Amino acid sequence: MDLVRQMVGKYLSNPRSIILTSLTGIRAVVPANVDIATQEIIQMAEDADPLSQRTLGVLTKPNLVDKGAKDKVMELITNTKGKGRFKFGYTIVCNRSQSDLSITFDERNIKEVAFFNLNPLGLYSKAEDNLLINVTRRNFQGVSVDIRGRIRKIEQQLEIIGPVRQTAYEQRNHLINVALRFLSGAIINHGPNRNNAKVSRGRDSGMVTDKYTRSKGFEIGTTNPSLMPSLFAGQSRAWGFHAQNLITIVIHKIYHFNHKQASLVEVECHGNLITINHYFAENVRKAREARLKVKLEMLATWNTGDGRAEPLLRLNDILGVVLSNDDHTIQDLHDTLKSYYKVARKRFVDAICLQAVDHFLVSGKTSPLWGFSPHFIGKMSDAELQLIAGDEDKTVSRRNMLETELGSLKAGEKILET
Repeated sequence: MDLVRQMVGKYLSNPRSIILTSLTGIRAVVPANVDIATQEIIQMAEDADPLSQRTLGVLTKPNLVDKGAKDKVMELITNTKGKGRFKFGYTIVCNRSQSDLSITFDERNIKEVAFFNLNPLGLYSKAEDNLLINVTRRNFQGVSVDIRGRIRKIEQQLEIIGPVRQTAYEQRNHLINVALRFLSGAIINHGPNRNNAKVSRGRDSGMVTDKYTRSKGFEIGTTNPSLMPSLFAGQSRAWGFHAQNLITIVIHKIYHFNHKQASLVEVECHGNLITINHYFAENVRKAREARLKVKLEMLATWNTGDGRAEPLLRLNDILGVVLSNDDHTIQDLHDTLKSYYKVARKRFVDAICLQAVDHFLVSGKTSPLWGFSPHFIGKMSDAELQLIAGDEDKTVSRRNMLETELGSLKAGEKILET
């Protein structure tokens, strides 16, 4: 009983319940042949609506009222006195008796009209009509706001569910749109940008000195020919790690991509150091000139007193710039390694970008993007489309329910606007 009371009380306490229940106000339904004063529903209705602005009493089973009790019923109907007095009074509902279950609706209506024409129950009241008009007028603005809010909420839910995908045409069109959004999103959100990562610079001169010292042999005025390849292999030893890390970010399970980057690393790091790029020789020359210029500028300290002339160099100081054979060789190795590394790095990055990423992942005929394309979707059968993009039964049911409710709400909104 407590659960029933809570459920009934929840609806009774809603100040606009008449709007939310198909325009039927709070109805205190009481059998006419029982003591009205002892009915709990009367008290609940008065507690929920003390001003009786939205309450209409309903008396049922008037055909069972004893002759002596008709005066009591008339007091309620005319709203003159009694505990259950409501502003809009009571209305009478005549139920079928057991003997009337087999008769037709037309016959039942005739008997009902005849019953209510009997004195003193032959009354006609517009209480219910007035109740509907008054409550609707009071809550009209709030109802309009609620309807528009509910319409927006349902439209958002339908947008989340997505478009209808029940026919092959709808399913194919949906997949094509997904493919196009995927391609455009990949280009816009994950394409190249100008915010290049900053490369930390370490001290590599020590590595060159160490390898040169350990590789010294019986050469006279020359260096060990195997020293330069060894230096380059040490300088580029991290290429494999960085390339593998990049591949993991781009895609994890593309075999051709991993194979391609591994082969490129193998060729670059362990093959012969060969380049015909003129950029290499230019870099070596610039590196040597820059190193010599820095040392000479440090020695330009002799001032002639002429403010228009730059400081001069002493001949003895210039001779001191000339390094020993070992120091000169080490610096030359460093300049050569640095220049070749720049050329090889650009070549390696271009190869990864063009051959591995672009060919195997983007534009190649076996790439994932080539597979998931409008052309590929256009060749799919109806069964494949249904399996991949078809609506589930619960989704269809949910969409139909929301669309039905949305249609009703928009119809109601149109009525309110007129």
